[in-house]
Amino acid sequence: MHYYETTQNIIHPDYNPTNLNNNLAIIMLNVVVPPFVALPIQLPDADTTVTPMHRYYGFGITEPGNMNSVPNTLKHGFTAEYPLHECRQRFGGLLVNNNTWCGLQFNTGLCHGDQGGPLMHFFENYIIGMASFWMEPCNGGTPDVFVRIEPYVNWIRTSIN
Repeated sequence: MHYYETTQNIIHPDYNPTNLNNNLAIIMLNVVVPPFVALPIQLPDADTTVTPMHRYYGFGITEPGNMNSVPNTLKHGFTAEYPLHECRQRFGGLLVNNNTWCGLQFNTGLCHGDQGGPLMHFFENYIIGMASFWMEPCNGGTPDVFVRIEPYVNWIRTSIN
């Protein structure tokens, strides 16, 4: 595993820790990460195609309830889109809004340590969302909630330039 120092953390100016609205930040590193460690990822645009399945990645615990089960390698899973109106019914309208994306998978899902991990287009190399939250217990058959990236592309580009 590689570790890098950060030079700046840019939290979205409208982040609300109470309802997790605008739950994203940019972490600037002190060096360019070499391609054998991580590849660059593209931001979505207005022409981004939607697929029924997406990939997600993270270093979250692998055994729900066991905070010592942190993996040494990056893990991934696949998730299908879960209807936003049904996700709102489960979590409430304050936590789930038009800037969130919900996914549902079986016997796998987000867990402690996965927050901020990417939700990727299934076939292409661009980011759809970032892991935000889930309902306990992890892998419990409830939707995982991601922050959609497309509404924040202008803020991201302005912040990194």
